[in-house]
Amino acid sequence: MTTKKRFPLLMEEEIEVKNLEELQDAFSLSKVKGYFENGQLMEWLRGIYRDDMAVALEDLDKEDPHLEKNICSILNVSYKKESATKAATTPSPAASRVSVSGRTSILTATSPKLC
Repeated sequence: MTTKKRFPLLMEEEIEVKNLEELQDAFSLSKVKGYFENGQLMEWLRGIYRDDMAVALEDLDKEDPHLEKNICSILNVSYKKESATKAATTPSPAASRVSVSGRTSILTATSPKLC
């Protein structure tokens, strides 16, 4: 039996993500795309037992003009081009920080996660 290699991914503002929910909450398309391009994203997904997502990402055409949208779709994050607006990834003033089991999350009463 092989051991799964587990390590955190670093998102914007030095936020470390260790599971899929944390990745979705702190999602940065530019950071995730970099991890995708160097293969670390697929290795990380395998480490958290999401081989299905890793395989789907490996099957993507890196020359596809919809690559970013496809990455977001596989990771269950709504696609919104980062260059269009930074506000899409910044919590609104109505957002609240909640700490559960030592993990801080941002809760909002707005639409799904955007990338």
